[in-house]
Amino acid sequence: METSKVTLNLLRRRLRKQKRRTFVMFIIGLLLGGTIAFNVYYWYPWLKNEFNLPTIKQMPLKNNKTTTKKTATTETTTKSTTDSSEIEKKNLITPRIDEKNFSQVAPVYKNLNEQLEQTIQQYNPSGTILAIKNNQVVLLNNYGKAKEISNKPLEDTYMIASVQKFITSILIMKLIDEQKISLDTPLSSYFPDIPNSNNITIDQMLSMTSGLKLKEKSDKVKNKKESIDYAVHNVTYEEPTKWGYSDVNFFLLAAIIEKVSNKSYEDYFKEVIKEPLQLKHTGFYDEVTDHTNLIPSYNEDQNGSPVEPPVKIPEYAYINELGTGNMYISAVDFITIIQATTDGKLTSYETLQQTLQKKPTLFPYEYKAGFYDKGTYYYAHGIFRKYEPVVSFNKDASTAVIFLSNTFTENKSNVQLTKDLYQTLIQQ
Repeated sequence: METSKVTLNLLRRRLRKQKRRTFVMFIIGLLLGGTIAFNVYYWYPWLKNEFNLPTIKQMPLKNNKTTTKKTATTETTTKSTTDSSEIEKKNLITPRIDEKNFSQVAPVYKNLNEQLEQTIQQYNPSGTILAIKNNQVVLLNNYGKAKEISNKPLEDTYMIASVQKFITSILIMKLIDEQKISLDTPLSSYFPDIPNSNNITIDQMLSMTSGLKLKEKSDKVKNKKESIDYAVHNVTYEEPTKWGYSDVNFFLLAAIIEKVSNKSYEDYFKEVIKEPLQLKHTGFYDEVTDHTNLIPSYNEDQNGSPVEPPVKIPEYAYINELGTGNMYISAVDFITIIQATTDGKLTSYETLQQTLQKKPTLFPYEYKAGFYDKGTYYYAHGIFRKYEPVVSFNKDASTAVIFLSNTFTENKSNVQLTKDLYQTLIQQ
């Protein structure tokens, strides 16, 4: 009997211990399960957006009341709006220099500003000049005939002429990032009828080492398609023995951008550059209104001073400048684009470096992707219907001069003025 009682007591103790262990494990299981469920609920929306995970469909609740459905709909709408807002915020790019900082000269560069102003007065220019040093504004003013027309250097715009080729290069780089094209892609992939197109690459077109030439542009074209067709059927090839400027390369690159992106050049520019950077004073000539502040271009008299009447741009002229000079822009917007590109914010930094790299040829050249590489700085220059933009900036775009002129100077005074201003900036 005693032995039986002892055995029974042992069994009871073991049973109680097992019950306690089971209860503890149950509690631990609840806590662990709750933790996992909470983390899935909390983090899955973020993981879904970041890694493109599939949407998890929720089982409908039985006997849902109308009020419950309305609440669920409201929550879904709110979440959708929040997600869209977050996506939009992610697409925006913060400029290196805030727009409000352009309205005044950095106090530390007051003396430098006076030096630049003295240099400018010696040239009697017309247009808007922006100078920055170490990402601070040294000067931003209108001069000459441009100042008489408008004195809003933050807003006044000019036709960008051939400097737009840099914009076209950015769009090509973006397509490379999207793996829709490469620097080695042959021209024949898009325009096989062009002579030697099998042996001409995107990279060669970006450096104008392709051997392509277009003797003259048509003044009969009425739309973009006609202009592209004319170029494709009239462009010629000659094996290059030295570097030669030929903007038909970039005109065809602009046409390729439209083919590859399935969007117009203008729409793709807005998506890739204008909207992310929130540019307010940049657009295309066919969009010009009284609110775009486009400063008209002028001819010169014998003394180099601008005279009326302003130059009227015929429609065929800007149609033929697709990707090569059909844009207007402000000085502030242009430095914003340059700095965003240099910082690797518009395209990947790797693609930028590969695109700017000059490939070996039988002849020397400096030009690539819209700029001349001068060793320690980049330089660009354009001429279009008396507009003459000139740009110089160092390799990280922290120091720059942007001169947007509404008068072409045959004596190259606009070019020389820009060089003098840039040299003063880097020497001080």
